Formats: sequence, structure tokens, C-alpha cells
Amino acid sequence: MVDDRTGCAAEVKAVQVIGIYELKTRVAEVIRRVRSGERFTVTHRGQPVGLLVPVDDAQAEPSPVEAWASFWNAVAEIEHTAPVDPRPSSVILADMRR
Repeated sequence: MVDDRTGCAAEVKAVQVIGIYELKTRVAEVIRRVRSGERFTVTHRGQPVGLLVPVDDAQAEPSPVEAWASFWNAVAEIEHTAPVDPRPSSVILADMRR
């Protein structure tokens, strides 16, 4: 499948939804399915509370801390390479309005 936004091939992984009670009663089966590559959203009273994913998937996705660090590093790189106009913003806006 091709991702419409990027034009790149994208693998689609369906996520199964499972309630806590059902998970408790079928834990061995669910773990076998997770080990084979399936993903589950665990719910409590219909609200998502967790995600069961294969270890490889969990390791492939950066933690929120890693994602934010990467984001801020990219921002810092852009700031250092972007040209800075020394004029006051009022002058820049006036020029843009002409």
C-alpha cells in the first residue's frame, strides 16, 4: 500500500480492540497473537487504556522524550541556518504590505 501523504510504501497494521475482562480470560492466546505481529488496544469500560504491540514495534517507535529531543534538535538546526532579517518586524510588515 502507498501512503497518500508521502507517496512511500506503508505497511498497514490493523489494531484489534480488547476489553480487560476478555484479555484476562484469553491472555495466552492474545500474547501468542502479539508475538506473531498483531497489535491490541486494551480498553476499560470502553475507553482505551493501553496498547499491546510486539517488542520489535515498540522498539522501532521513539519514546516521547526521544521524539521531542529530535524535534528540538531539528528546530535548533533550522534556526542556525535560516537567515535573520535585522530590521524591526514593523518595518518588515510595512514592506510586505506594499
